[in-house]
Amino acid sequence: REGAYMRFFKFKSFLIIPFLIGILFLLNPTNVKAEETSATQAKSLTFTINNSSTDTGLVTDNSYTSAVKYYGGTSVNVTSESEMYGIYIKWYHNPSTPYTISYGDTVITCGNEGFLHEYIQLDTPTTTLNINLSEDIKICEVEVFSNGTLPSDVQVWNPVSIHPDILVFSTHADDEILFLGGVLATYGARDDITLQVAYMCDFYLTEPYREHEELDGLWEIGLNIYPVKGSFYDYYCGNYDAALSYYDYDEVCSYVTSTIRKFKPLIVVTQDFNGEYGHGAHQLLVKCVADAVDNSNDASFYPESANEYGTYDVPKTYMHLYSENAITLDLRTNLSYLGNRSALQASKDAYLRHVSQQYCWFYVDDEYEYSCAKFGLYRSLVGNDTTNDILCNITTYEEQAAIDKVNADANALSNSAYLADSMSMQISTYTDELTEYKTNTITPKQVIVTFIAIIIISIVIISQAMRHKKEYIKKVEQYKKENDIK
Repeated sequence: REGAYMRFFKFKSFLIIPFLIGILFLLNPTNVKAEETSATQAKSLTFTINNSSTDTGLVTDNSYTSAVKYYGGTSVNVTSESEMYGIYIKWYHNPSTPYTISYGDTVITCGNEGFLHEYIQLDTPTTTLNINLSEDIKICEVEVFSNGTLPSDVQVWNPVSIHPDILVFSTHADDEILFLGGVLATYGARDDITLQVAYMCDFYLTEPYREHEELDGLWEIGLNIYPVKGSFYDYYCGNYDAALSYYDYDEVCSYVTSTIRKFKPLIVVTQDFNGEYGHGAHQLLVKCVADAVDNSNDASFYPESANEYGTYDVPKTYMHLYSENAITLDLRTNLSYLGNRSALQASKDAYLRHVSQQYCWFYVDDEYEYSCAKFGLYRSLVGNDTTNDILCNITTYEEQAAIDKVNADANALSNSAYLADSMSMQISTYTDELTEYKTNTITPKQVIVTFIAIIIISIVIISQAMRHKKEYIKKVEQYKKENDIK
């Protein structure tokens, strides 16, 4: 509801806003230039590392099994005849401490997230730089780039998501693609969904090259949130009892429970109770996930993580190939956010990134017995599904934030209206008092003071109403833009 003072300024406001936008557009000479720059493809440049042909050959051989070891406290020099705008480093193992990139007077601190593959954008171009190490570490691959848009295979990772919509538990690197790829491809690359992958096994302990394949596969399938993992070796287990001979149930279940409480996902997805083809480690992980979601809201269940993160009750949990409340994902429709590939094709492409595993008989499909499209709703706090969509009956964290914003805007507008009404009542009171003063033949000085007070209050009302209206319009337009509402 608009007061008369709001309607008075409405027409002028609508004239001023487009006028200012037009002026800003005309005064911005960088628009065309920015578009041209963004369309330029960055090129991989020739370089040398430590002036050594041997070292340079090892970090450019496109192999995850070769690397060069450097010692902490030393600097690795990278030189190129062309100006470098960025450097892409693939470490042999994750850095456990930060390192710096320096050139000229510039020093960039890197490695805070411990990414295995890390791209560093340089503040200014340079033909020489140093990688300053704080620990003994091996470098697997290095690539440097010119100015422009990076190639699609350069991985620019985001840190782990604090509150992902979907948390996917995978036993090994490649299980997340073979058996859970339908979920990863369908939801993980969407801008409005956050998906976090958590692995049980750590291949740094056994086959480090598979950690690189893991990242390549996740990136290929459209994910850009860095995965997390437990500290468990990879042992082949022919059945569940064999798994218990290698792994401690409490350690695995504690890891799973802690991860759930830390991330507080809306949906948990994991593998088959039968371990797909009978792998005991798969079976152990699934049992731990089931026990964790059933008890993570109980503070006495692994109390250490409850004390650290609080308890949490997961709204929905899905198991691969679970027969109850079953759904089948549509993996055959081409999706724009997967480069117009289908989720099935993206999953197949991602599995090819696990180069070392291509000798196995497993394959990605949505129609054979280990279909990556088939899941069942193991547990739900929001009712059973009515569609083949794991988001059924779920309000994502982004949607919740949008609702909270709209409610806050509504409250702000309501408060503005309340303030205006309150001020109007005060004006009415002053007006009545002025009438009374006039009736009682008060002094001219009192009349002038009262009249000035009315004018000041009127100005305050109008300015407050205009300010709140502008803020509200701004927030609504921003919300429409963020959610693509016309």
